[in-house]
Amino acid sequence: MDTDERNVKPKYGRLPVAMQRYGVQRTALERLASEAHAKIKTGGSVLYDFDLLDAYIDSLRSEQMEA
Repeated sequence: MDTDERNVKPKYGRLPVAMQRYGVQRTALERLASEAHAKIKTGGSVLYDFDLLDAYIDSLRSEQMEA
């Protein structure tokens, strides 16, 4: 495995990974994911789309800076 492969960030993750990545508790993550339409249900699993969450959180930051 070369350096580029190790630096690739995952596009999707499960709840514990998403909570750690964004530094929020379950309730806050569920709310953000719902608002960002970033929750993907696959059979018995739930994945969170990090690209959509990142974009949504960035948009919140932009709105706060404009206010």
